Amino acid sequence: MSTAETQAQKVAPSVFLLGASGYIGGAILAGLIHEYPKGKFYVQYRRDEHKSLLEKFSSNIEPVKATLQDGDILKHYASIADVVVSAADCDDVPSAKSLIAGLEASSEKRKLEKKLKAVYIHTSGTGVLVDGDIPAGEEDNTVYDDSDLKQIEGIAPSRPHREVDIIVTDALERGHFLGYIVLPSTIYGIGNGPIHTVSQQIPNLVNHALTNKRSAYIEPGKNVWSNVHIDSLTKLYVSLIKLLLSPSAPPPPHHGFSHYIFGTSTSGPHSWKDLSAKVGDILYAHGLLSEGGSVGIARDKYKGPDMGYSNKQGALQLGTSVGKSVNGKELVGWEDTEVVWDWLDQDVMAAVKEWNKE
Repeated sequence: MSTAETQAQKVAPSVFLLGASGYIGGAILAGLIHEYPKGKFYVQYRRDEHKSLLEKFSSNIEPVKATLQDGDILKHYASIADVVVSAADCDDVPSAKSLIAGLEASSEKRKLEKKLKAVYIHTSGTGVLVDGDIPAGEEDNTVYDDSDLKQIEGIAPSRPHREVDIIVTDALERGHFLGYIVLPSTIYGIGNGPIHTVSQQIPNLVNHALTNKRSAYIEPGKNVWSNVHIDSLTKLYVSLIKLLLSPSAPPPPHHGFSHYIFGTSTSGPHSWKDLSAKVGDILYAHGLLSEGGSVGIARDKYKGPDMGYSNKQGALQLGTSVGKSVNGKELVGWEDTEVVWDWLDQDVMAAVKEWNKE
């Protein structure tokens, strides 16, 4: 392949992105547009009102109306894009299969045209690390290392997100395209995408506290979780895509699970008990609660009908596990050194603003 062809693909790739209306997908879209100002962005959307928001966000965007069940549309755009990024429903099997089918269908044509292999970044989540046998609020001492192939391969197929992860890893091993599976943990920080800019897990704690007039955690409050700042996570996606669009990109993996990358901070995990207490303190300081700190809720009472909790308040039941990101640093020098506590006031008040809209 000529130097000119390589440079052209690097500077102005075509990207098909799913999930841009969301917090993660929107931030990735913003990061890629900044990195590739001459790129072409096919951006999937479902709701009619989102089309104009996408068009206003960048003139480089071509909105593509499709649901995750519109397999033919997904397959078509995956087949014409240099890069496919899925940040929509990480548990949706049909859409994953459609994207893979499109990527594989274009493989021979790209080879004949002397183009680099297409790139697929699939967004999963560290929910796959949750051991359902450990009760809510209890501690799990397991630390998962994304570079430990035996450990990653051994994750049970019944875990959350695992079915789609296996489909993607099998496709990566077939070698028709290049890619990675990125597994973010609790994400915080204000996003810069075109539609939704607030995360879920910390806002869910805020939602619970405001609804029930007190911040809370599930007793005994030993569960911990990894976290990552949205800006750092975006840099990981952009760095991986830059690597895979280069002539020095790693070859397709012999084992797909070697292409797992945890999106986790080096600053360490947070305790849900500590986090809920700080959420309570912030809400109290702003005059939104009559008490700071947090209160423990017995595990057997959390689901009780008298508690009045909405579905959004499932944040209290989040499992416990820690993911250690090694592959990101080894591949692209990526590290997230941000500390969740430094950003918590901002996130809590952004969540309050969203709660007041409801």
